[in-house]
Formats: sequence, C-alpha cells, structure tokens
Amino acid sequence: MAVQWERSRWTREVAQYCRLKALAELGDARAAKAALAYADRLGLNPWSMLRLRWEVAPAPAQDAPRATVTRIRDARSDFT
Repeated sequence: MAVQWERSRWTREVAQYCRLKALAELGDARAAKAALAYADRLGLNPWSMLRLRWEVAPAPAQDAPRATVTRIRDARSDFT
C-alpha cells in the first residue's frame, strides 16, 4: 500500500490519517469518524482494497536474497 500511496502522491493524506487516528485513540469521536473515512480512501481495509483494485503481493520465496540491515549507531560515522 505504501508503494501505491507514494506513486499517487498521497503522503499528506496518509499523514492526516495518522493524526486523526492518534486523536481517535485519545477518545475524539469526530476524529474517529474522519479516520474511518480516510482508512476507506487509503485502501486500509479489504473492501477499499477491492474498490481500488489493489492486491497484496505474495511473500518472496524462501531462497530469495534478504536485505541487509545497518544499525543506526554503525551508520552514524558515514554522516559525520
């Protein structure tokens, strides 16, 4: 989903959804209603994914190469 949001330039919409969701978790009923609407538009439930014609790609094969992870403290020297 994140790839499609980036392609569609929906970063502001995703950020707004996150803000509304945080307010909803604190008990704001209006924010909860708005967050639900955003979730539907952003493809965050099965029905909206179907409406947007989005599919989740299958997991990579077990023998697929894995990404390497660099710890932040190890990478800091690259930026100083």
